[in-house]
Amino acid sequence: MPVYRAHSTASASDLVALFDEYQPERPRPAATQSKVSPTKVSPRSVGLFYHPLLVSREGFLDASVKTRARVEHLVRRILAAESGPELRRVVKMMDQLSDELCSVMDIAEFARLAHPDPKYRDTAFEAFKELYEFMNMLNTHVQLYEKVKRVMHTPEVANDFSAVERQVAIQFLRDFEKSGIHLPEAKRAEYVRISNRILELGHYFNHPPAPASPTESRYLRVRSLAQLDGLSGSVAQSLTRAAESGPLQIPIPSRLGELLVHTAHDESIRKEAFTLQSRTPVQQVEVLDQLLRERQALARLTGHATYAHLFLEDKMAQHPDHAQAFLGHLARGLQPGLEAELTRLREAKLTHSRPRLSDRVEAWDRDYCLRHARAQADAHAETEADADLHGYFTAGGALQGLSDLFHDLFGITLRPGTVAPGEVWHPDVRRMDVVDERGVHIGSIYGDLFRRPGKTFTGAAHFTVRCARRIDDDVVVGAVSTAFAPSQIRHDPATGRSYQRPVVVLVCNLEPVRPDTPSLLTLRDLETLFHEMGHAMHSMLALTPFHNVAGTRCQVDFVELPSILLERFAHDHRVVGRFARHYRTGNRLAPAALAAHLRRRLAFNALETNTQVLLSILDQCLHGPLGDDPARANLAGVLAYLEPAARARVDWAGLDRLAHASPPRLSSQVLKVLQDAGPPLSPVPYVDGVDWQATIGHLVGYGAGYYAYLLDRVLAARIWDRKFAADPLSREAGEVYRQRLLRWGGGRDPWQCVGEVLDDPVLLAGGREAMHEVGRWGLGGL
Repeated sequence: MPVYRAHSTASASDLVALFDEYQPERPRPAATQSKVSPTKVSPRSVGLFYHPLLVSREGFLDASVKTRARVEHLVRRILAAESGPELRRVVKMMDQLSDELCSVMDIAEFARLAHPDPKYRDTAFEAFKELYEFMNMLNTHVQLYEKVKRVMHTPEVANDFSAVERQVAIQFLRDFEKSGIHLPEAKRAEYVRISNRILELGHYFNHPPAPASPTESRYLRVRSLAQLDGLSGSVAQSLTRAAESGPLQIPIPSRLGELLVHTAHDESIRKEAFTLQSRTPVQQVEVLDQLLRERQALARLTGHATYAHLFLEDKMAQHPDHAQAFLGHLARGLQPGLEAELTRLREAKLTHSRPRLSDRVEAWDRDYCLRHARAQADAHAETEADADLHGYFTAGGALQGLSDLFHDLFGITLRPGTVAPGEVWHPDVRRMDVVDERGVHIGSIYGDLFRRPGKTFTGAAHFTVRCARRIDDDVVVGAVSTAFAPSQIRHDPATGRSYQRPVVVLVCNLEPVRPDTPSLLTLRDLETLFHEMGHAMHSMLALTPFHNVAGTRCQVDFVELPSILLERFAHDHRVVGRFARHYRTGNRLAPAALAAHLRRRLAFNALETNTQVLLSILDQCLHGPLGDDPARANLAGVLAYLEPAARARVDWAGLDRLAHASPPRLSSQVLKVLQDAGPPLSPVPYVDGVDWQATIGHLVGYGAGYYAYLLDRVLAARIWDRKFAADPLSREAGEVYRQRLLRWGGGRDPWQCVGEVLDDPVLLAGGREAMHEVGRWGLGGL
């Protein structure tokens, strides 16, 4: 990619034009020409992300072979290290080795998810699998592990390490040991068996088999047309006509089933629709329970009391008791707001639901009552003519606003980059170069932001393509080495050091640009864009010597903090008002309109936040001491979350039924105790058969780590309140945040980063007291 020229200038409308103007003649990248074979690429192609080998899909296989050769050379150099100076370079070579692998694996992983050509995706996945298997072999390479251990136990070497270098070395040892490398041979084989079984169960959990053919039990029989009261006129009329030809049966699950839960006034049909709609197959519960048992076995094999102990030991929480304390504080802090909101839901039920089975708000009442309570709140709220935010946010305007914000806070801007042939995977993709006040090109951000037919990745995400790291002290790996292109290197004249420029991709699913309309964003879209750009700034501004701790390569309970914090700026009119203009009239967004919109959204915030707290507590309990009884869960860890009055209400008979079910439902026993406890843990009691814990994919991907997002929400809110609320454009606050937190990536204890930003000695010490303190802060009006 061309290096940004320091003397070039860009008007404030460049990003707006890049992302908001309709560009029908935009050239297609060489690698995605629809009528050209992927192997016949224009000679002008620079390769995907400027990777010289990725000018075609076959280049992934070539890159895999050459990467493996370079890594094997580094392995030989590491194993041959014997003298003090050679041992001193082992950590550097290990990090370089890791970067070599990720330089292809990260691109391949992205391409297999996002490239429009299925053959390209398949080849990328093939290369990814080859290198992934090779990486797993290295993770169990006993000689490499012993060499890193020797380095750490050689005082004249280890004592010379910087704090970041020591952190990287410790991380390498932990990664080795997480692969069971330190265990005796028999236990190592058992570790591999259990790990493979966990992967297998995780796949089954996230990709359950298709349901069998519908049966009578999967249809809801409408006993009387009066039960449809509350549905919209057109839907009710359609069902009334259908009932003329015989008994009315509604297939479940279906959109119509959802409508009944949300709108039917008759509680009995809401209950029946909810129970059928939400019923979880027992096989799915069984897979989750088996997964939890295998994780428990893995933890015990490695000398840990529970899987939560294993997972948390190198995180900010450090210990399950600390996570419990944090979540307990959050739950209790939410209780007053939660009970007030439940009162409003009960009032809505008493007012609108007829006939009722009871006056208590049940699980099947929640969506129905929320709908009516929100409508009542809107009716009583003051409304302004300009309260509608539609048309005020565009993709280009938002990105220009972000660039202006980054200039105020950090002295950097986003500049449009010219895309070369073959550099990107679709014509919609734009590149932004991150440039500082001296004109230095820091890194690049690719934006694949717009919805389009056939787009394979339709969520919102930040992908790392290349990490920032120091490269002038790299070990030369011989003839198989590939020199860095000049555009990939940033030189620091002050230190004489050279760094690899970071490259990331932001993927969103925003409205596309049309001939007469720019990409219009909702406030949710705007928050998503700010959130993902928060990750991108972490990647761009973390100036670390090592790949393994660059940018977002940090603890799972720290990584979301920068992105959540940047979302807060999207709620402040002093930031948003600078770019929020109506795309047709040019009128500025009124501060009152944004404030009114946010107030409406927060109307039932305690109820929504409680769901996340309950999920986090459930996650900790499921990965806690489940016990050895195959039928009955050890509930000691669960009961620790309950107040004395809630413990007295435990339905032991109901738990016995779950224990004697076929198969026994272990995780459902934990869920039942938590839901039946009532506020502050759960607003509604457990519904038999609605085992929604077996539908939460995060229990596989983030087992024992679901609390992390809540922790980062609280920390981000505190940093906002203490540093940016008074002036969200403050360079002084921005530099404190950048120098004390962002620049470290994962190369420093996160508690030290946050503690220095907030000047808080309790946080600086980390551990139990820090988690208690942050929990006591609570979530407030977030």
